[in-house]
Amino acid sequence: MDFRIEHPAYLLFLLPALGYLIWSWNRERGRTGRTALVLLILRIAAATLLIVAATSPYFQMRAKEEKLIFLVDRSASMEGTEEETAAFVADAVSKGQGRDIAVLSFAGEVTNDTQESSGAAISRSEGETDIEGALRYASAASAGHPARIVVLSDGRETMGDALEYIRSQLPAGVTVDTALFAAPESEDVSVSSFTVPATGRKGESQQLEVTVRATDSATARLVLFRNDRPIAERNIDLAVGENKFSFIDVQSAEGLVKYEAQVMMEGDGIQENNRMAAVTEIEGPPRILIADTAGNPSPLGNLIGKSGGHCPNHSC
Repeated sequence: MDFRIEHPAYLLFLLPALGYLIWSWNRERGRTGRTALVLLILRIAAATLLIVAATSPYFQMRAKEEKLIFLVDRSASMEGTEEETAAFVADAVSKGQGRDIAVLSFAGEVTNDTQESSGAAISRSEGETDIEGALRYASAASAGHPARIVVLSDGRETMGDALEYIRSQLPAGVTVDTALFAAPESEDVSVSSFTVPATGRKGESQQLEVTVRATDSATARLVLFRNDRPIAERNIDLAVGENKFSFIDVQSAEGLVKYEAQVMMEGDGIQENNRMAAVTEIEGPPRILIADTAGNPSPLGNLIGKSGGHCPNHSC
């Protein structure tokens, strides 16, 4: 068991604190004698305890007392790193003989690959890169015992928020380390954002904004879906970086409408980031109540009705 502190720089505050306390003692000792010495000792103890507490001290279990869990990313973005990650895990397992070691892989779902940790490459799979979900699974697998989780990934998280989980929900006694593996460079396009209005009205047109990110200049095809049916598509020329495109769609029915944008390019290195969906709620036309008299009907109903509003008249 090792003693560690999270913020060692805070210990520097001890120097000015001790300097001030000794200065105040020198000034008061002639008047109060031994009382000043006792106060000095108490003040130094209190200041030291407060500053040490601010450094967040904790005890770290030694390596042999921890469960070691490897989390290997096997999503499509890790293609080409299979041998490198397998060698990393095999080397770590060989050096940790006698330790409780587990090897898990994830891409959409988490699987136990402990039996393959001797050096066989973990095969690539389809699925979201949910590092947060994998960390939750590994933390639960530690069963409340001290554990060290080592994440082998390129860090391209497509679902969840791993950093927020580590900051706020990681169980006590569990620590997380990372080993970054970069896949070989490949040409890639992705839908980085897809913006639709939150609400709209039947009969009105809406502007849909799609942002496509490209690693190199390329030609691709952009398709827009409404409720899983294609409604528009176009050939697009992409420059390196972000490229913005707009679609206009007229709402013909009320209710929730699901839109989805998909970009397709021949030779795309990563297929998982090519789609993005959004939802908008379509309401009916505005309703306006006009109160008039039977003998003197208001012409507002006819005028507003021509613009698409629903105007029931109430005569009195």
